[in-house]
Amino acid sequence: MSEFHFSFTPGDDDKPVVLGLHGTGGDEHAFTQILQDIAPNFSILGVRGQVSEYGANRYFRRYAEGKLDYEDLALRTEKLTNWLKSRPEIRDKQVVALGYSNGANMASNLLLTNQGILSGAILLRPMFLPTQAPNLNLQNVKVQLHVGITDQICPPEQGQHMARVFHEAGAETTLKMIESGHNLVQADILAIKSFLSG
Repeated sequence: MSEFHFSFTPGDDDKPVVLGLHGTGGDEHAFTQILQDIAPNFSILGVRGQVSEYGANRYFRRYAEGKLDYEDLALRTEKLTNWLKSRPEIRDKQVVALGYSNGANMASNLLLTNQGILSGAILLRPMFLPTQAPNLNLQNVKVQLHVGITDQICPPEQGQHMARVFHEAGAETTLKMIESGHNLVQADILAIKSFLSG
């Protein structure tokens, strides 16, 4: 089985585990401090992507900015799924993904391909992915998407399209239009805290 570099911070047993999925160039610690500040009772499982793009960590390959390698995405999603299913840290736990950019796309694909790992996801600056499984059923899954109004890397219409896909698949879907570009701002942090405390 393909191993991943990861960081685990334990929290309360009755709280979900937050699966931290970084953006390009991040690592397994990308969300640790933020989550400890706003949701100190939650366990955090941060996972580092296995792909290197000129030294920057990613979860799957791309041909250019905005042009994703969907074959590699499928392969990497399967590898991450198998690894997560083996982890004692999340066994018999609810898991909520917190993903940014490339990490948000990986979290989206875990949902879109019916991997059955996530009970929820917070997707920060996601792109649209045409990878939806047939008869996708996301009932009892809660998804919150944060779309940057002036984001030129992940244009707003892509996140809006993704929100419609999740809604039509039965997920409890919330779309947050953030006064920002691709960068994260305080409004993102507040919305993450609200999602986790809800």
